[in-house]
Amino acid sequence: MPDETILYIGLAGTSLRTRVRDYYKTPLGARRPHAGGWFIKSLANVNDLLVHFAPADDPCAAENAMLGSFCSRLGDDAGGAVRSRAPVPVRQP
Repeated sequence: MPDETILYIGLAGTSLRTRVRDYYKTPLGARRPHAGGWFIKSLANVNDLLVHFAPADDPCAAENAMLGSFCSRLGDDAGGAVRSRAPVPVRQP
């Protein structure tokens, strides 16, 4: 989605430090220790990107709310593509 600034939304089932370390340790294409967000590693400006985080009392609900908010505010090009697909199942704790 070239007109969007958010690249990845997800929750860490462990400490954020461990999750981010595992992400950077995982070679492109490998499944472990953390394959989520692999597409970010293929971007030319990956070393210029920032990780933002916020603690939440209910991480699953917070992740679902952020994903819903992101999808509802997408630009016309990307939003039409996302909204035309079947709903993504909501994660349960």
